[in-house]
Amino acid sequence: MGKVRVVELSPPLAGVNKRAAFQNQEPYTTPSALNVRPNDVGSRRNRIGTRPGTGKAYQEQLGSGNPIRLLSSVSIVGAGEGTWTETFQTADNSLSILSSQVWEVPTFLDTALPYVQNKFVFAHGFPSGAVRDAYAVDATNPYYVETSVWPNMASGQTNKIRIYARMNDVTPNATTSGIVVRLTLTYVTSATLTYSGSLSSNGVSVGTFSTATVNNKARTLTVKIDGDNVTVTWGEIALLGATAVDSHTGQTRVGFGLGDTDDYESCINMFRIRTEETTTTRRTIVVASSNGQLYKEDSQVMTAVGASNALDATYPLMAAERTQKLYIANYSVTDAALVPKIYDPAAGTVSTWTATTGTVPTRCKLVCRYRDRMVLAGDIANPQLWYMSRLGNPLDWDYGQLSAGDTGSAISSANADAGAIGEEITCLVPFSDDYLVFGCTDSLWVLRGDPAYGGQLDSLSRNVGIVSGFAHCTTPTGDMVFLSKDGVYMLSSSAGGAVSYPQSISRELIPDELLNVDTTNVHVTMAYDVEFRGVHIMLTSTKSGQAMHYWLDWENKSFWPVQYPYTQEPMALHFVATPFVRGVLVGCRDGYIRRHDNIYTSDDGTAISSHCVFGPFRTGGSNYSDGMVLEMACALDSTLNDAAYIVQTGETAQQVALSPTSARTGTLDSGTASGHGLNKTIRPRARGGAAAIKIYQGTDNLPWAVEQLTITLESWGKQRL
Repeated sequence: MGKVRVVELSPPLAGVNKRAAFQNQEPYTTPSALNVRPNDVGSRRNRIGTRPGTGKAYQEQLGSGNPIRLLSSVSIVGAGEGTWTETFQTADNSLSILSSQVWEVPTFLDTALPYVQNKFVFAHGFPSGAVRDAYAVDATNPYYVETSVWPNMASGQTNKIRIYARMNDVTPNATTSGIVVRLTLTYVTSATLTYSGSLSSNGVSVGTFSTATVNNKARTLTVKIDGDNVTVTWGEIALLGATAVDSHTGQTRVGFGLGDTDDYESCINMFRIRTEETTTTRRTIVVASSNGQLYKEDSQVMTAVGASNALDATYPLMAAERTQKLYIANYSVTDAALVPKIYDPAAGTVSTWTATTGTVPTRCKLVCRYRDRMVLAGDIANPQLWYMSRLGNPLDWDYGQLSAGDTGSAISSANADAGAIGEEITCLVPFSDDYLVFGCTDSLWVLRGDPAYGGQLDSLSRNVGIVSGFAHCTTPTGDMVFLSKDGVYMLSSSAGGAVSYPQSISRELIPDELLNVDTTNVHVTMAYDVEFRGVHIMLTSTKSGQAMHYWLDWENKSFWPVQYPYTQEPMALHFVATPFVRGVLVGCRDGYIRRHDNIYTSDDGTAISSHCVFGPFRTGGSNYSDGMVLEMACALDSTLNDAAYIVQTGETAQQVALSPTSARTGTLDSGTASGHGLNKTIRPRARGGAAAIKIYQGTDNLPWAVEQLTITLESWGKQRL
């Protein structure tokens, strides 16, 4: 019997590394991973687990199911919305009672406040609920009461959720004076469920609903109250149309209820009140296009605006905001009639971007705002040229005033002292108010200052460029991240920003991936996600077939491969911060706008296939020795779900990484019932010169995370072929 040793396998928080030799895998890295991140979805701790799933940010399918071509936003000042949201956050995710500072026990339930843990509030063996303290609601306008329903069920279980509204402000009792919306979810399979429910007013049913089987996923239950009419939706599913209820005056208290007798499964993880207000506020409106139609967000609903064929339906479109209007670089390779547009949200119009003097350049793919000038570039006929409007006036494109000494004049590369670049301009990036970066296919240029007032155009690199107009983003600290033919690079703000040579990021870790991306067949989009602190690098095929995308964890500078269902693949990305959405919106191939969130356990109903490999490692302790994986001890995050494992063995580390022998397989219990997450000792007794442990999703395809993984190895002497 050989020497036995205990090895603690460190979580590969540094991501996928394919540069090191298989035998010398860098510490804290992995040779293979998919759809995982170094932060779990339960509490965002540094441990390997399934990435956040995706769900619909808006329930409307745009453009009759055609791809999203434009995704942007514009801020306006006018009548707005108010919101109050409860996220049920507790210190250290400990089990506690819902705060009595905001909530009170519903007297009509005759029970205690519910329990809260890990951002969820749930029933605990008895019906429970809470009523929100008095909250100012202008009932003369429509308002909304919402909760995010988490269908966390096993076979034979149900979820029972209730929303109480229009209760008496002093003595709230929804069963005698108010409305109650009841939603019951019944388990069918791990992927499907059925639902039923009702709406009652003053204790009398005024509407019921039920359906056949639907996807088992998190959805938001929304109750819209518009005078004496109530509308109920659950995600994309319309439960009840406008239904008349009893008239109530001065009753605006709201709350929620959970569970039934001996019901532990009912839970929610968000409660929100939204109000439409007449007071003047600044708010952000999401704008999108699909199949030539422009859409705007209105009270979390996407509605069409302007003509149905105002925009191009084939190519990705770019827009820039200025003074409560959105300037759209509308173009077409084949149709010269598709010209730049202006969306005015205050007027509700989509109009042609027409100059008051001069002519607005047409057939340009790129637009941005720099030093209060609108900049257009990417002209199909003259791709090396750039154009700028007059300073402070996006409708003045008269370049002739520059010769008269007017430093605010419109200007272009044809008459600027800075001159033309000479290469096709593929990207415009206002790096700050002082620099405008021009990306070309194989070079990088920077305009310093104003071109009509002594601005200079200098080269940052003669070898590294930006592959396309959407292949870049900027971090909160001002670092510019972009995709070149040579992989991902960065212009660091701390190194002087647009005065420093770009720094390589991806070639050091994944040398072959992200190289020479063919932008004629691949649509590249990038966005920095403030919510999850990383960069989405989306490489969507314009043809067919599922693509491989990447998540760049910015804190660790690590890369994590990502895949989405084909119909949900990203066509546009845009970061927004509104009262309802804070994060990166994803405009998808099927016309829906989605977003990532830890509450989503799937990609909008499609199971997430995820895995991460720990290793490879030499079982015998050296290159000369054979060995055996005797035992394995694994602890999962007990607040998440089960996982599975494979002990992979082979003669060499390369064989284990590329074509392993599946020596032992099994399941790992998350311990959600016991709360500890520690599995019984596993004895795989898997022999080989090298080995690795692959952890992946369990049979329920739900999120998992690894807290600790320890193995014992035994040396068996000289390795034999």
